[in-house]
Parts: sequence; structure tokens; C-alpha cells
Amino acid sequence: MKRRISLMALLVVGTALTVLLMSGFLSRAKGAAEWARQQGAQSASLTFFMPMAKRLLGNAQAGGFNSVDGRRAVEIFCQPILDEAWKSVDASQQYENRELREFNRIFRWLNRAVPARSESTLCHLKRGLGVESFDELPFHKTVDYQGKKVEVEVTAPSEIWAVESGYEVKAVVRVESALSLVLYWTGKNGHSRGFLIEGTVGLYDEPRKQTGYLWWDRSDVEQTIKYYGAEFENAYLENVGGSGAPGDKAIYGEIRYNHITSAFHLQSTVMEPQNKKGVRSFGCYRWHARGTKGDLVLIAQTGEDRWENGHGRNASFRDASEMDAFWLKDEKTSPAWIGKLDPALFNDWVVPGIEQYPFRKTCNDLYAAGVGDGAFAETDNNARFDAAPNDIFTPKAERHHF
Repeated sequence: MKRRISLMALLVVGTALTVLLMSGFLSRAKGAAEWARQQGAQSASLTFFMPMAKRLLGNAQAGGFNSVDGRRAVEIFCQPILDEAWKSVDASQQYENRELREFNRIFRWLNRAVPARSESTLCHLKRGLGVESFDELPFHKTVDYQGKKVEVEVTAPSEIWAVESGYEVKAVVRVESALSLVLYWTGKNGHSRGFLIEGTVGLYDEPRKQTGYLWWDRSDVEQTIKYYGAEFENAYLENVGGSGAPGDKAIYGEIRYNHITSAFHLQSTVMEPQNKKGVRSFGCYRWHARGTKGDLVLIAQTGEDRWENGHGRNASFRDASEMDAFWLKDEKTSPAWIGKLDPALFNDWVVPGIEQYPFRKTCNDLYAAGVGDGAFAETDNNARFDAAPNDIFTPKAERHHF
């Protein structure tokens, strides 16, 4: 089939080639700032080496991922894209108000860090594989990356749901013959939309596995991003960590954002080790916010009496249960403490907003996602590469497996 697809139309095809160059993408809603500070330190070094990167690219870019110098040049040239996004996430620590700090961390993660992975992948694809455009589909390319065979195959999607969604491209990436990534995509000039599935198999043998699903639509003024991911050592939500070791976790995040008016709705549900000292158990933490970015925002979060323990792991509510809320001016100098809404105002302001956009993933959804037909229930808790967006993001009946 003869067709021309721009480089922008393949901005995520190379993700498997960079998934571990971008290690740490699966940010923790409560711990992203610490990770981002480390990235900021790396960014200074990368800035220093940029002139060297440009010189290397002159001779090594053609080799791309097939040569050591090429890989180094690509990594140094493209990494700052992610570093800048994570600097934005880290800057949320400048807010004096605790709720605004957490809100901006989640907001910037969804609205900046998630899209930045696509931009970084575009850079890696162009610099590493030398892909400017595809004149014909199907397309297949195999590269050797540090002794591992990486295969990239691009076709027109045949799945009914993908065709009906208007997706024009399907990319499948394998590492050592194991599925690593599946992508559906359409759009151009930054107005893209797509569905990305990433599995646990990557370029390096990491001590912790990461897997997830990303659905985005930035093709219009009203933009939406949804991400559902997990990070674990051996098996999904098996290890609560302790003694300095990180625990497993799962996160669902969603943002609807008008890039002209800055109006937004945001929600997140996180299953992670409890904040309570000396307790090794999982807790669930929820956020729901709406308003106008940079102006008044209404933030609802896990209630103060549950900050340490979180919600129950089997909690199945999608409403405003067990939450507190605050009206805040989204400014760095907003007072460090503002009283929470009383019950009457909570019912008037918070409840209708969550009824309009109920939590897509409950605590129970996250906790049970590693068994049965859950999003991470494949062998070794891998991703479901044959999934459609509705399989992952449509609310289902509660399962209470635990």
C-alpha cells in the first residue's frame, strides 16, 4: 500500500528503542519530585556535553543505535527533552501550599512529562534510526542494540476498533523476539492521538519492571490524556518495600485540558506502600481537581484522617467518599495552609464535579488488576498487547479478589 507518513506520524514508533534511556518515566504521583531532582542534576551535565554531542552526530548519526558513538550521541542529544519536562514537574516544589505542590506535581506529570516521552522518542527515531518518512507500508527494520536484536514493524492497523478510531499507523516492537511495544497512531504537526501499550521487556535487564497503557488525544482544543501503569520488582503489587527498598505501585491518571482557556479536570488513583512509619502494607490515595490552571482550582484529595493509611485496598467507590477539599489560587505564594471546605460546601462544589467525571479506576480496580482479566494479569504480569482502549479504560464491575 503506497502512502506517505511524515516523521511526526511516527513519533512514538521508536519508544522501545528508548524506553530505558527514558527510565523513570513511570513517575510516582507522590515521589516524582525526588526523581525529578536527580534528573535535573543530570541535565546540567548533558548541557555541558551538548557541543560534543553535535560533533559526534556529524560522524556517528548514520550508525545510530548500531554503533557505540552513535548511541552516545543520540542519548546526549535527545535526553534534554525529558529533562526539561521533569524540571517542570520538580518546580512544583516551589509552591508554599502543600495541596498546590501535590496538585501541580500530578498536573505537570500528566500534561508535560507524558507528552515529552513522545517528543523524546521522535528525537531518538530521527537521530538513531535516521527515519525521515515511510513511503510504503508495511515497513520492517532490525537493529542490534548492545547485543540485543530489536525489530520495528509498521503497518496499517487491521483491528476494527482501530480502523473505526481513524488510526493510520500500527507499530510493533520486539526485543529478542519478545513483544515490547504496540502503538496505534494518527495525526500530524503535533495534533496527534493514539494508544500505546508498553510491556515489561525492554533493552536492559532492569531490577524493576514497568508496564503501562497510554491513550492520548491532542488533535483539538480540548485535549485528553489517560495513563494506567505499574512498577514492580517481581510480580504486580507483591512487594511493599521497606528498609530503603522501593515498594511496588500502580497508578491511574487522567487529565482533560483546554489549551486555550486552561480549564481542566484531573483525577488520579495510586496504590502504593502506606505512608505510616513502621507499617508494611499498601494504601490507596486519590486526587480529583478542576478549575482553571493558574487561577482558582478546586482540589479534592484523600481525607486528612487517611493520609497515612490511605483508602482501603478493596474500596470500590468512584465518588467523593473519604475525601477533603480546598479552593485555592494556583499561585506559588498562596498561603501554606487554608482551611478545608465544610460539609455543606463540599456537597455543593465537590460532589457534582466528581459525579460529572467519576473516578475511572477505583482502589479495588488497581489492587485487583494483576489477576483475572485485569490490565496486568498476563503471564509475569505483562501488558495485554491485544487490548483495545475500551478494554483498559472503561470502568468494569468491581472484583474484590482480595
